[in-house]
Amino acid sequence: IAVMVHDLGHDGMNNNFHKNAVTDRALTHNDASIQENHHVMTIFTSMRHNKDIDILSSLEPAQQAEVRRIVITVVLATDMSKHFVFMKDFGALIDKNGQS
Repeated sequence: IAVMVHDLGHDGMNNNFHKNAVTDRALTHNDASIQENHHVMTIFTSMRHNKDIDILSSLEPAQQAEVRRIVITVVLATDMSKHFVFMKDFGALIDKNGQS
């Protein structure tokens, strides 16, 4: 799901543009991972309003919450401003645990 929606509703601008232009999108998402939060909000809002595309509807509420948590985590991780922190942390894990 996260792969399919990670750029849903993208407007061609980046997070810095939205933040500096103080767009509605930036205000809605409090300047934090603006585009990524918008992508996630768009899919879950769309599923709530259109049951024909709600692929989570057959799941139990706890399962829905877990899928939602995972999708949010994965999509928010696509924010390039976090890329170098992730790479540093990944490198530290490799250094600590080896490359087996």
